[in-house]
Amino acid sequence: MSSGESTFPQLHLNINQHTAAAIAVAAAASFALGYWIGSPRISSSNSARPPASALPRSLRPSESFGTFTPRSPAPSEPCTPRGSVNGDISGEFMKLAIVVNKSLDMGPAKIAQHCAHATLAQFKKLHKKRDPGLRRWEMAQAPKVIVGADDEEAMQELRNQARNQELSSFMVQDGNGSNDLTVLAIGPGDGNAIDRVVGHLKLL
Repeated sequence: MSSGESTFPQLHLNINQHTAAAIAVAAAASFALGYWIGSPRISSSNSARPPASALPRSLRPSESFGTFTPRSPAPSEPCTPRGSVNGDISGEFMKLAIVVNKSLDMGPAKIAQHCAHATLAQFKKLHKKRDPGLRRWEMAQAPKVIVGADDEEAMQELRNQARNQELSSFMVQDGNGSNDLTVLAIGPGDGNAIDRVVGHLKLL
């Protein structure tokens, strides 16, 4: 193939590129022109202004100067949070108490595991019953307190006291064959009732 013949594909490619660019520029120019023609423009003469009744209230012309002055929006009602960190909703204080048996001398990992198991089991039990207090506790960011009891006898006594306060509870037993009572979950329930059961215990 001669050198003269090899220029035709390149020339054809350049023509196609130039044509595509020209089409793109023409389309952009047509769009801009159409947008400019179709856009509303405010003239200095009163006859070119749209009637005030056709405008939104916030853009209606000022009576004193005849200019378009945005009006201040109406004040909105203050936003009142539905729950707080400490569980106060509509005058009701909701929280969950987790009691750990200190006599077993469990390590931090085992305590964390059994506390999580007690919390989840109690949550699932109340959710199955459709307990309305569970939802209020969730909306209050699920406040909880973890305390320690001296032994199993104290754990059983706390469970009985929770029943007397009409508080739901769940006891976790060790799965290593000893059946030791490791963790007791009480609530979520009324914070005052929770405090009457575990308020005398020390935090872990």
